[in-house]
Amino acid sequence: MDYFSRDASEEAKTAFRAARDVAAGKSRDEVRVLYLAELRARDISPPPADYLEMDVTRIINASAWKEGPAFRAARDAAAGKSRNEVRTLYLAELRARDISPPPADQLKRDVTRIINASAYVAGQGTSDHRRPTSGPGPLDQLLFAARAIRNAGKVREQLLPQYRPGRRTKYIYPDRSAEPIRVVLEPGAGQWLAAERHLPRTADPATRVDVWLDFAEPAAGDQLVRVHVSNYLVGVLRPEDGDEFRAEVEDARRGGYFLMTSGFIAAGDENSTSFYVYRFAAD
Repeated sequence: MDYFSRDASEEAKTAFRAARDVAAGKSRDEVRVLYLAELRARDISPPPADYLEMDVTRIINASAWKEGPAFRAARDAAAGKSRNEVRTLYLAELRARDISPPPADQLKRDVTRIINASAYVAGQGTSDHRRPTSGPGPLDQLLFAARAIRNAGKVREQLLPQYRPGRRTKYIYPDRSAEPIRVVLEPGAGQWLAAERHLPRTADPATRVDVWLDFAEPAAGDQLVRVHVSNYLVGVLRPEDGDEFRAEVEDARRGGYFLMTSGFIAAGDENSTSFYVYRFAAD
C-alpha cells in the first residue's frame, strides 16, 4: 500500500504506535529501522526521506513523552540543587537519550515541574510529622463545604461560559500515554494560547488545559470536531483525527450535555505555539 493512501492511514498509525512503544532507550538509527520494519510488516511502502525523518522525530519525542525517563531521572537527583543545576541535569538526561531539548519556555516549565515533583517526593517521608493532631471541628467542616460548593460553581462557569443551570457536563479522562492529537488552530489562537492569561485558573499549560468539544456547522463533507477553551474557539481536528472523538461528541449533542477532556500547549520554534488534545482513555 502507498504510504499516503487512505487505505494505509490506520495501518500507518498502528506502525507508528508499535515503534513508539519500543523506542525508549534506542538511537535514532535504531528507531528508524524499527519503524521501517513495522511499515513493511503491514505492507506499507516507506515514505519519502523527509517524511520518514519527521516520523522518526515524532516517534522519539512521543516515546520520551510517554515514558518520561529523563524527567524522572532529573527529578530523583534534583533534591538540594539550584534551578540552574536542575536545568543542567535535565538537559544532560535528554542528551543521554538522544532527545533534542525543548524550546526555552517549555524547558522552563519542565524544570519547574521537576523541582516541584522532587520536593513532593522528598516530602512523602516526613508528611506524617506535619499532620495535625486533631481533625477540623464541626464549624470548620461546614465552612469548608460551603467554600467548596461556591468555588466549584465558579470554576465550572469559568470553564464553560455557555453553561446554564441544569446543563450537564461529561469529562472523559485522557490517555496521557498515547500520542496526542494536534489541533488545527484558528487564526490568532496561537497568540491567545501563548499569552496564557486567558486560560482557566486551574490550567497547567504544559500538562492540562481543560477543553470542550462540539461539531462545526454542517459543511459539504464530514462535520469537523471543534476544540474550545472556556469561551474561545481554539481550532478544529482534521477529519481523520476527529474520528477518535466523533461518537462521543454525537452522544453529547443528542444528550444535551458538554463533552470535556484535556489538552496541553506546546511551544515551537520561532515563537510558534501548538495545541494538542489527549486521546480518550479506554473504559
